Amino acid sequence: MSIQWRKCASQIKHVIQTISKHYQMANVSDSAVVLAYYTLLSLFPALLVIASLLPYLNIRTETVLESIEPMVPESIFSMLKPSIHSFLNTRSGGVLSIGVIVALWSSSRAVAAFQRTVNGTYGVAKNQNALVNRIVAFFWTVALIAFLFVLMLFLSFGQIILEQLAPYQHVPHEIIGYINAAKWPVTFLVVLLVLMILLLVLMILLYFVPSAKLKWRFVWPGALTATVGWLLLSQAFSLYVKYFVHNMDSYRTIGTFIVLMFWLDFTGLILMFGAVLNAAIQDMILGRIEEQEAMGIPKLLK
Repeated sequence: MSIQWRKCASQIKHVIQTISKHYQMANVSDSAVVLAYYTLLSLFPALLVIASLLPYLNIRTETVLESIEPMVPESIFSMLKPSIHSFLNTRSGGVLSIGVIVALWSSSRAVAAFQRTVNGTYGVAKNQNALVNRIVAFFWTVALIAFLFVLMLFLSFGQIILEQLAPYQHVPHEIIGYINAAKWPVTFLVVLLVLMILLLVLMILLYFVPSAKLKWRFVWPGALTATVGWLLLSQAFSLYVKYFVHNMDSYRTIGTFIVLMFWLDFTGLILMFGAVLNAAIQDMILGRIEEQEAMGIPKLLK
């Protein structure tokens, strides 16, 4: 019995050491701060871009808020809602081009930081060209923006689009009425769908972003861990906001940004730990991690 316990303890020690090794290889803690900083920096320029486009799309501010709400924890959203509402009501054509440039620049820096960290986790692309890294980051930035735009359309603008297309597609008004009536009873299903989409997006990111030869069976554990970790983080921040932040009314504005920065930082840590876990699992099972021949080029383009 003691031999089995020693063997089990040795295996657990090996797992912890392997995870710790890949965690230190990527310098995850510092990289999460960089990721959070550039994500926060890109948030409000992106809101200015959306605000500038709302008049042309004939979309109400409340509709945009409803589309953002499922993607952010309730406690964080309740604190950010006034600031987001203010930004969305600041509509100026002059800030559109500036907002687009700043949003793309800062978000591409965030994606580039994430890619460098993930590559460091796998121990690949150590001598990757900075220009190649930025081009790949820009590719993923555009892809993520397009995906989030489609997701927002699906979650909140679907009924509006259906109403606009109804006269041309001869959609019965009874169907539109049923969708409208069922909007709130299916809230749980919408949240579940968002979580499933989040898991799928994380799997895609953790598979295609690293410049390493990966297999899907070594990707889903980290994606699932990151999804569950994000849910636990959301609950933890809900308690934090409920019992601590609401007591600081005089510092509410700056407190909102501090809480948001912490949430983004921990979100980055959880996401990168998912990559660390995947790298550790592949290292323990296969004993090696091979680098892609065309370093820095997304696997989709090969």
